[in-house]
Amino acid sequence: MKVKVAVIAVLLLACSCLLTSYKRSRILISDIQPTVTFDWNKRFSFVPNDIRNCRELLFEKEELPKSFMDNYKRYLNTVTKMTRNVSQIEGYTAKIKEAFRAYLELASHSSVKTICETGFNAGHSTFGWLTINPDVHVYTFDIGQHSYSKPLADHLQDLYPERFHITWGDSTKTLPEFRRQHVDVSCDLIIIDGGHTTDICRSDLLNFKKMANKESVIILDNYPQKSWNFEKTLGDVWERAKRNGKISEIFRCHVDRIPHDFGFSVGRFINN
Repeated sequence: MKVKVAVIAVLLLACSCLLTSYKRSRILISDIQPTVTFDWNKRFSFVPNDIRNCRELLFEKEELPKSFMDNYKRYLNTVTKMTRNVSQIEGYTAKIKEAFRAYLELASHSSVKTICETGFNAGHSTFGWLTINPDVHVYTFDIGQHSYSKPLADHLQDLYPERFHITWGDSTKTLPEFRRQHVDVSCDLIIIDGGHTTDICRSDLLNFKKMANKESVIILDNYPQKSWNFEKTLGDVWERAKRNGKISEIFRCHVDRIPHDFGFSVGRFINN
């Protein structure tokens, strides 16, 4: 019982530290299964035991290495140059400092060797993972609809030619084809942030399930989130997967903000 209480406490702390800078947040813990084998105390060791709010995740911990910050600033400058003629860049997680820091901590964990994601966009998160963890390989899948995505991906391939791998096209087709050709690729950390329709999200989730291992962590961006009807589209996929025994939800985070709310859910695949 003490072990269960400790695990739940760690998860609660991990959730509560995200995105508190917004007006109001709602954290839900659900569906923790007895078959979970993760050592969550290690996986979330970056969360202080007595943390009170999100900002402590940033300021009560050692700063990110100067070398990382210098490299990240250079990447931001590159993004600025390559998007000079773009009216607007699609939203990205790295804009939210607390969430970006949490993602970096998860990516830097010693057990994470392979990260798989749908939705490259401008590559902010991808650059962060590749830079913070010198051993990680990132496999990303993007439809390539933004004019800036391919030039920035080329830049990342110049920086990390052996560890950055990108596949362009419709992920409902490219993911299963990639899996057939690369049966040895097993994803330790999975991020679904590509097409935000019900069909594409469901396809990405099912395809990634076949590329996961028993300790894989899966993150679904933008759910729970009411903006753009994601509560219905993405939520339908996630909740059905839970009811059908495909996913065990570990925690979710929902944040009210202006003008749009934000959310994400974290879980694991069952019987992988």
